Amino acid sequence: LDERSPANPITPYGRSKKAAEDHVLAGGIAHVSALRSTPVYGPGSKGNLTRMIGAVSRGVFPPVPAVDNARSMVHVEDLARALILASEKDESNGRVYLVSDGLEYSTRQMYEWICEALGRAVPPWSIPLPVLRVFARVGDGIGWASRRPFVFNSLTMDRLLGSARYDSTRIQNELGFQPEWNLKRALPGMVRCVVASTAGESTGP
Repeated sequence: LDERSPANPITPYGRSKKAAEDHVLAGGIAHVSALRSTPVYGPGSKGNLTRMIGAVSRGVFPPVPAVDNARSMVHVEDLARALILASEKDESNGRVYLVSDGLEYSTRQMYEWICEALGRAVPPWSIPLPVLRVFARVGDGIGWASRRPFVFNSLTMDRLLGSARYDSTRIQNELGFQPEWNLKRALPGMVRCVVASTAGESTGP
């Protein structure tokens, strides 16, 4: 997807973000632009990747299959640099930009790099994709029966093994944005941060 792709958010959170973007861009402010960030990584960041690192470090995240999915992401420092560029460059006025590090990552790559950063060997096996699909359908059923989302369902599986690819060519061409980070380089620092945080929680005050 790129900035020309239709934006059709389906959640209240997504709809509120789109409404705010439309309101600001149409508000007649002297200089305004909207930056749509892909998932952010870096030490101290929150989200699914940080939870994945914690689960792998505790040995409760099983090896995922290689399904060649692809996800766009951006380092927090690169996102900050993009925000500064958009605030300073006249070319950004009234424009919408997607921001990523220009690369795409599969969940299997992330898993292997996390193991490497932890100093662990990657297990020689993985859970077969058909088994994960069965687990997801069972989770859907449990969620329907209990009226509460189960920990693993079809939505979780899509977030884990689905693709979300975004093209950030516009901000590179128009504002000269050049990302300096990639996920593999950033993961050792993220792993250290998560492990240290987990150790602090386990020892307590």
